[in-house]
Amino acid sequence: MKGKIFAKRINVPIENIKCSKNRDSFLKRVKENDQKKKEAKEKGSWVQLKCQLAPPREEHFVRTSGKEPELLPVNSWHEFM
Repeated sequence: MKGKIFAKRINVPIENIKCSKNRDSFLKRVKENDQKKKEAKEKGSWVQLKCQLAPPREEHFVRTSGKEPELLPVNSWHEFM
């Protein structure tokens, strides 16, 4: 074989082929960013265009239903595998 690339062919009915929707969200974000840039340029201000990380979840209490929490030693996950 020595580095040769062989083309593979598969037979799939045309009804089962769908376009990927991964790029749709990207293109939507690009259009929104262009609009934000245009508005910021008119106002003479700066705008953040990079994707932002999701904020941390809000705090909440965990209910134990009257049971005591079980404390696990540090390497106890080996036992469960």
